[in-house]
Amino acid sequence: MSATHPYRTLIIDDNESVHQLFVAMLSRESIHSARSQPAGLALPAEAIPAAQFPLFEVDSAFGGEQGLECVQKALAEKRPYTMAFVDMRMKSGWNGIETIGHIWRECADLQIIICTGHTDFTWHDIIKRFGHTDRLLMLKKPFNVMDVRQLAYALAEKWNLFNQAKSHLERLQNLVAERTAKLQESNESLQHNIAQYKEAQEDLRRQRDYNDEIIKGTPAMVAGIAPSGLATFVNPSVCKHTGCLPEEIIGRDWWRLFYPGPEYRQVEHLFSLLQHGPVRDYEMVLTTKTGGKRTVNWNFFNKCDEAGRPAELIAFGNDVTEQKQAEQGRRLMELQLRHAQKLESVGQLAAGIAHEVNTPAQYIGDNIRFLQQSFAQLAPLLRQHESLLRALKENTATPELVAGCEQALRQCDLSFLIAETPRALEQSLEGINSVTRIVHSMRDFSHPGSAEKIPIDLNQTVESTLIVAAHEWKYIANMVKDFQPDLPRVPCLPGELNQVILNLVVNAAHAIADVTGGDTGQKGTITISTRRRGDWVEIQVADTGTGIPEAIRDKVFDPFFTTRSVGEGTGQGLAIARNVIVGRHNGTLTFQSQLGVGTVFTIRLPIHPAQASQLEEKAA
Repeated sequence: MSATHPYRTLIIDDNESVHQLFVAMLSRESIHSARSQPAGLALPAEAIPAAQFPLFEVDSAFGGEQGLECVQKALAEKRPYTMAFVDMRMKSGWNGIETIGHIWRECADLQIIICTGHTDFTWHDIIKRFGHTDRLLMLKKPFNVMDVRQLAYALAEKWNLFNQAKSHLERLQNLVAERTAKLQESNESLQHNIAQYKEAQEDLRRQRDYNDEIIKGTPAMVAGIAPSGLATFVNPSVCKHTGCLPEEIIGRDWWRLFYPGPEYRQVEHLFSLLQHGPVRDYEMVLTTKTGGKRTVNWNFFNKCDEAGRPAELIAFGNDVTEQKQAEQGRRLMELQLRHAQKLESVGQLAAGIAHEVNTPAQYIGDNIRFLQQSFAQLAPLLRQHESLLRALKENTATPELVAGCEQALRQCDLSFLIAETPRALEQSLEGINSVTRIVHSMRDFSHPGSAEKIPIDLNQTVESTLIVAAHEWKYIANMVKDFQPDLPRVPCLPGELNQVILNLVVNAAHAIADVTGGDTGQKGTITISTRRRGDWVEIQVADTGTGIPEAIRDKVFDPFFTTRSVGEGTGQGLAIARNVIVGRHNGTLTFQSQLGVGTVFTIRLPIHPAQASQLEEKAA
């Protein structure tokens, strides 16, 4: 149901004026005056805005039996009620508890609100009768208009969510049944294939007619694999590296035996490559008999029959596990070095970040204390107004009460509070937004990131790094940001790219500081720009620092090379930056420098890394 489909609501009460009241409270019209209310019911004379309030179709029943008939009729019409307001004490027929019991036997999902101004039944008695349920609420008389409207609105929304969930569950059940049938069909097909594999096993074993002496003598792993995946022959080197006996391999599914579970994805990729011809230098992680992992560099080609159809796949492989482990150790050391530098950067930036957070935190605290004091001044005035309002309702207002209210008004300086309180709130929100922006930027910067590249917004990445490193440059340089607004997302390793940008910005600040000599009255300029250049995205970091002497320009990317004093730098920043951009992102990192003018570092990242990698392989 929506604004065009009203929520059906049932009122069960033996008092006709209560029905009129509920119609008024649940309508989109506002209640403007206490004179329009039924006599004897205490309702506040306040206006209730009707904007965006849902439509309710209200039906009346003046007894429990009649209410049950309404529910049964609604179910028969397939237009059930969303909720029912049930009076606890009715003069004749069923009381509220009996009525609820009968209704729930017909419609267990109906949401019921007990309306009572008496203590005939405690909540404990109701729970004992019906148990704990989220479909039963209690509303005390006399009614509060806003309470009723908000309660009806909330139950209407809950009704919507319940029906959506119910519909979704039915769709899921149908989907499960459909997929179960497909799985059963696939299982039968799989069983049929297994039976065919077993029948072909004996035939495949009789086809081994190769030169065993040559195969046995080579240190390379050699295997024959039928189109069905069954191993037709293996040489001793295969047995040596896998730990299996020949009879444990021949006739079995080669791919499932050595590439079980998730490792089988390698096989699927291999099959797609074989469709285009022989495959060379294809590395696969093989699982041995004992569960160990070996990395093998394979070369595959198909042996065809007389009709030109693939009859057998011949595989030659070299175990490169030790080589890969050595390479992995080197990469791990590089990763640890990058992580150590990142932690070092976070530590160095901590004091600056604390300073950046402290400034807005101070005026947030000042404004909150002002609001605390303002509320203390307003409290007496509010109490006086409450007393005066109560007296006016009871026609007992006195000049003393009016004078006391005026005195409280003068003492609290209301005009000042009205003028200053919004400003204090606005400043506090600005401070909170400032702290939130700094914290989010620090979180993005210090997050370890993922092992896989993900598409990121480079403009946002640069912006977050500048916020984190603000204390490093804000007193030394003016920051000029020239970002291309429609820059495409680029697959990157966010944490590592953040570190590269931080290194370049900090280096630029240090170069400017060498020119200004630390004089805060004299600032340089750091300009960061982003641009798309064809299939590449370019980030430039330019400074007005000292420039790089020509004699050391070919060394700036060397590990441990630094021009800083001992203890001020490790000389790893640019070396790691180059490795991250070139080695990890298939990009480029270059610079142009002029003594006395400054330096511009340029990062170029491919928008499509896979294509860039393929072009590099072809060029090699």
